[in-house]
Amino acid sequence: MPSSYRSEAGYNYDPAYTSMAHSWSTGPTSSLITRLLGLRITTDQGRTWEMKPTLGAGGLRHVQGGFETPLGRFEAEWRLLSGGHAAVVRIKSPKGTRGRFIAPFSQFASSSFQTGWIEGTGDWIDHHIGF
Repeated sequence: MPSSYRSEAGYNYDPAYTSMAHSWSTGPTSSLITRLLGLRITTDQGRTWEMKPTLGAGGLRHVQGGFETPLGRFEAEWRLLSGGHAAVVRIKSPKGTRGRFIAPFSQFASSSFQTGWIEGTGDWIDHHIGF
């Protein structure tokens, strides 16, 4: 049998070995960031972006994540507060970018900031949402 990556690290040429280091296996990471966390870029390199969190999905109370583009690092997190009827959403985007925040359940949200545009500053911006 020819030498291959399976021969190293004790895999003994096992054809059942599946590497998780291939791009086809990164789908869950992308979905968790763009759907569950709610942060996604909407134009080239993230000059514009959107934050539309899915609060409380799957019983989760806190989610955070981020990614890099040539413009810089994008980060976000959301956390349900005790009682589950309010949340804090935090967003950090590179200076010179512009994003749209869409509050979940915006028709029910009591936030003074339900939907609107945010200028990227490179610093954290917090939003408190009640629903």
